[in-house]
Amino acid sequence: MQDTGSAMINLSRVREWLSKHEGRTDWMYLDTVGKVTVGVGKMLPDAIAALTFRWEIAGQRADPATVRADYSNVAAQLPAKVASWYKTFTRCRMPDAEIDRALDSHVQGVIDGLRQYQLFRDTMTDNQQLGMIDMAYNLGIN
Repeated sequence: MQDTGSAMINLSRVREWLSKHEGRTDWMYLDTVGKVTVGVGKMLPDAIAALTFRWEIAGQRADPATVRADYSNVAAQLPAKVASWYKTFTRCRMPDAEIDRALDSHVQGVIDGLRQYQLFRDTMTDNQQLGMIDMAYNLGIN
């Protein structure tokens, strides 16, 4: 991934790092604060947000009503369970390519935000860039 006016970001390393430390889940689950989440920590504020992604059931595209039902089923559960616990409440699965697309978009937004505050520089090492991305991904830009 290269953003405007920047050095090359090692996106595959960022993906690998965040997937390892955030977890990578292809079904909807509740995060530690009770928000419906999917992929690599991608929070879905409502069912409409869930519909912006591609979902499948047994390799076939899921219909919007099923995506909404899965969202509602997961949202109605108690939080503070491991992600795998919520799998039984969903039929839809997000393909790996769609998880990567969502992750790439989120990471680009993080990088753009860090650049606005001059907290991300081309002269940083890969490890420094990864550290800044990881912190902002988890804590937010502000």
